[in-house]
Amino acid sequence: MQKRISIIILVYNNFRFYKDCLISIFQQTYENIEIIISDDGSENFNKKELLEFIKDNKGKNIKKVIINENEKNMGIVKNYNKALSLIEGDYIFYLCIDDVFYDNKVIEDCVNYFEANNYDIFTGYKDVYDESLKKYIKTLPRKNEVNFLKENNATKLYERLCVS
Repeated sequence: MQKRISIIILVYNNFRFYKDCLISIFQQTYENIEIIISDDGSENFNKKELLEFIKDNKGKNIKKVIINENEKNMGIVKNYNKALSLIEGDYIFYLCIDDVFYDNKVIEDCVNYFEANNYDIFTGYKDVYDESLKKYIKTLPRKNEVNFLKENNATKLYERLCVS
């Protein structure tokens, strides 16, 4: 049995991109996915529309969908932590509602890479585009961030992400 992949999707006032985001997940070749959508008090979040779209478009690879709605905006960290408390998967992917996967093998490729190596965490590059997905803006992480991650120093990473 394949390990379960939990995809956390954070939402805040950019709901209009939900179809592109979800389609990129539905088209994944990986067969054991759960989706946790956590809205952080958006003015335009429409749970009914979202549930209908998921029901009409998801494939057999989507095993579970959880939708969390925060009554008021809690901020990214608290919203993410709430979503984390709802997952059942073995691996976690994090997206925002305006993100899409590069192709339909991203999850499969990442899981294969992760299982072939002995890492606690890894990251990949992501390209940032404008709202039309036509104008390239930048690639993340930047070179200095990649070099920092390659140092593989957990204490320094913790200090940079959590303390400073």
